[in-house]
Amino acid sequence: MKSIYCKIVRMLVFLISFVGYSVFADTIALKNGQVIENVKVNIVSGFFDISYEDGAKKKIAKKFVKSLKFKIVEWKSVLSNPDNYEMERLRIAEFLLENSNWQPKEAEKPQIMILKFKAGKGITSAKAESLSNLIRTKIINTGLFVVSDRLSMEKELEKNKCNTISCSSQIAAQLKVNKLLSGEISFAANKYYIVGEVIDIAKKKVDFSETMIISAEEKEEDRVENFSRKIAGGTLEQWEYPIQNPQAGSPPITPYV
Repeated sequence: MKSIYCKIVRMLVFLISFVGYSVFADTIALKNGQVIENVKVNIVSGFFDISYEDGAKKKIAKKFVKSLKFKIVEWKSVLSNPDNYEMERLRIAEFLLENSNWQPKEAEKPQIMILKFKAGKGITSAKAESLSNLIRTKIINTGLFVVSDRLSMEKELEKNKCNTISCSSQIAAQLKVNKLLSGEISFAANKYYIVGEVIDIAKKKVDFSETMIISAEEKEEDRVENFSRKIAGGTLEQWEYPIQNPQAGSPPITPYV
């Protein structure tokens, strides 16, 4: 029942985020001025491996690319897969983690405030805090964010007697934070259920929600890292800055292979 509920929540968040967007895949800007939209990008042996919605493929050497803007691919051909949204978040995160020179510049990284995840049903506060701390550590370790200092954040929350998302969002705005991550951890039927939400502070809306289920037999650290990568990929997909090619210059020849 819990699993079905989580899938319904993810689908509702997907439908909400779907409204208002006109770009449903990646966009590449080339150094010759050409812009390639509505494609899916992966890196293979130093090339951008580009897939089109109609199934066509093309390769472009990385040196010919000026910038790249990720977007979760929402083509009709892939939306039939219920795990597509999660797979796409992982694709974005893994691209950035495996190609560190293509990560956003420090000044262009999202500034994120990570609240302590609440203890839900069936779990002790100590265990929930332990998992929450692990989530925070894994997100910091991605290197894709500027993470608010925990002591400064908790001091402000305590000073303002802040224990709601609305209040926390106001504090985040005061601290010039772009994104707020909050969530809840519960335990039932020998499984941990982690639900997180990423809130856009300026737009005052939930960007997306992510759920992770960990059985008691699984290695928590590996599963939490997977969860944190999905959070990272989803957040960067929503981020406004395109990623610039670290290689300068404009090669004069055609880039296509």
